[in-house]
Amino acid sequence: MYTLLYLLAALILAGLAVPLVRLLGAGFSAGLLGALIVTLGLVYDNGILAAGSLIGEGPLLENLNWARYVIHAFGTPLLIIYALHAARSSDLGWARPRAAGAAFWLVTLAMIAYGIVVELLPLSLEAQRENGILSYAPVGGSGFPLPAVVTIIILTGVGMAIWRACGFPWLGVLSLLAIVGFSVGPALDFAPLEQFAEIVLVTAILITERWLRLPALRRVGAAAA
Repeated sequence: MYTLLYLLAALILAGLAVPLVRLLGAGFSAGLLGALIVTLGLVYDNGILAAGSLIGEGPLLENLNWARYVIHAFGTPLLIIYALHAARSSDLGWARPRAAGAAFWLVTLAMIAYGIVVELLPLSLEAQRENGILSYAPVGGSGFPLPAVVTIIILTGVGMAIWRACGFPWLGVLSLLAIVGFSVGPALDFAPLEQFAEIVLVTAILITERWLRLPALRRVGAAAA
């Protein structure tokens, strides 16, 4: 059952990546590129988890799982840059100054550096089989995911600011829903719930980006709908 859930998550995320690619082709932004990188990383993450038992225990699967942690360390904080892109594209006044942009970039780089120094450099993996899923996980368990927490808080905060200023609720509301999924999944010992929280988060970004591409007048109408 878990294998099917991870496979389903990978397929859904791959489907969400397609319109993100099209939007990026229609108008480039570093923030949207970051969101696409994160989405593709999540496709890989769920695909490897789904295929673990098929690949079997050994160096190949260990290396494939190690790549999962590298992708998370470098990719997850890129959503902070998407938050900056969404804030500026929504004409939020506080996001326009260069100082604001520099602050977002500095936090992003700090979270990537944290992931490298605290999570990747000391990383040692061991085979783990739970609920039919064979993977490689950190010896002694994972530590507090500071970069992921900081990222989702910033994304949610920007989403709420957009809701207040523009009447568009979905980035803020769906980010909050994702936080619930990320929190409840471990509490219920149901890991796939975290993967589907990721789907909610990517969906929020896709909906937001499509709204941002609307002309200003139509954007107001869509937010009110």
